[in-house]
Amino acid sequence: MPKFLYLLVLILLPIAPATAEPVETLMDLVNEYREQADLPPVRLDAQLSRIAERHNSDMAERGYFAHCSPDGDCLAERLQEQGYQARLWAENLAAGQATPQDVLQAWHESPAHRKNLRLREATRAGLSIDHHRSEKIASPLWTLILTRPR
Repeated sequence: MPKFLYLLVLILLPIAPATAEPVETLMDLVNEYREQADLPPVRLDAQLSRIAERHNSDMAERGYFAHCSPDGDCLAERLQEQGYQARLWAENLAAGQATPQDVLQAWHESPAHRKNLRLREATRAGLSIDHHRSEKIASPLWTLILTRPR
């Protein structure tokens, strides 16, 4: 999608009410983004959200910002450790963006994150936002996990 058209889509997206939780708002934005690309929506999955939350907490506590922990555990290992079986998985991270709209914009501008958002086969999502107090990395941390369960 050309950048000007994407920006127009963001402008025309409904603005979530002030009372909406950032997780709900970002999930709505992700699904609206997918809809604009003629892709099916993803459904929020509580187990995946807990896995995303643990990763955010680990990054904040240990002061790193990466898809893999300093111990080398990446998303595949985190899913396996929690007994989650998936045919496909992807992860988007962001740090320091103030709003869900800012996060979606950052992911859209990153080719790898944009590719993840547009995974046709993805059916489930986990999402976590961590407003931490670590001085080592920007806050808040945003983690989106996309999967297709087995």
